[in-house]
Amino acid sequence: TLPPLELQLKSWHSIDPSLRTIVLIVSAAGAALAEEAQRAAASLATDLLVETSSSDRETLYLFRRRAAAVDGLWLLPDNDALSPPVLRELLSYASSRGIGVLTFNEALLARGALLSATAVPADVASAVAQVVERVVAGRTAELPAMTPLSAAELAVNVDAATALGLPRVTAQRWVAREPN
Repeated sequence: TLPPLELQLKSWHSIDPSLRTIVLIVSAAGAALAEEAQRAAASLATDLLVETSSSDRETLYLFRRRAAAVDGLWLLPDNDALSPPVLRELLSYASSRGIGVLTFNEALLARGALLSATAVPADVASAVAQVVERVVAGRTAELPAMTPLSAAELAVNVDAATALGLPRVTAQRWVAREPN
């Protein structure tokens, strides 16, 4: 249940308009998401540096290598490239370098992430209902492997925003939706 990547990135830009260069580190299994993220970044004139990692420790190494050249770290759920200890180290390192982090889990805000983007339960339920209706009707021939969602629940770590000097943070939580 991953909210639309373009919607995540637009929301990040709404609170940090100075965001220009982001690093995204994924495993080989996350390559399809990386391609979608590249398209989203291109639509917003943002440089997205994609690195492929084969382990959690390599993820940490790759981020440390790129940290001087980026102002954002985008974390997507990826068990092959992330682990709880490495997430803690990534967030600590990013915070110490003044790098904002967009994450997939609200619990990581307490560890120093700037913004979390999670699925909206009603949006997930609607998407599931549409898939079930298609399956029951026998219309599965063109059913996509992943059913896209259309909304994201966003939460901001106000302390992280303040530390990054972001003046536009007025809401701590909101829902963003793709236009119909």
